Amino acid sequence: MSLLLPFKDSTRTPIVHWQCSWLLVGVLASNAVHAADGASAAYSLQVRPSICVSYNSDEPCTMALRVSWQGPPSAEVCLHELMRDPLLQCWQNSANGNLELNFANSGDVQYQLQQGNAVPANPVAVADVKVINRDLRNSRKRRRHVWSIL
Repeated sequence: MSLLLPFKDSTRTPIVHWQCSWLLVGVLASNAVHAADGASAAYSLQVRPSICVSYNSDEPCTMALRVSWQGPPSAEVCLHELMRDPLLQCWQNSANGNLELNFANSGDVQYQLQQGNAVPANPVAVADVKVINRDLRNSRKRRRHVWSIL
């Protein structure tokens, strides 16, 4: 099967060759990246909900958080919270896991899934929780239109 399409105007044929070759290069490069990242692509880590909205910037954002992961069974898989030393939980010879947490933080947090219980160096999966501070104290003032004189 040929990638060339018959055109009446032969000046467009080189353009089709050029576009098809770049398409082929892109597909091959994408496959090479996925093959190199095969070990970490096998794991998935999800955090629900992934956004916490705080209505008072003086207090941390609090919510119930569910962390779940899936992947091939390994000897040991551990969940870390970036910038904290203690492990949250480890699983032995498991292909998936769930954990319920009480989230309380004033900044963004990253959770990492590691093989083994060593200090986080090369995570196999990563999930982020974004914290949005929406302070309503300043937004409750009465707003007037520019043309209002009363």
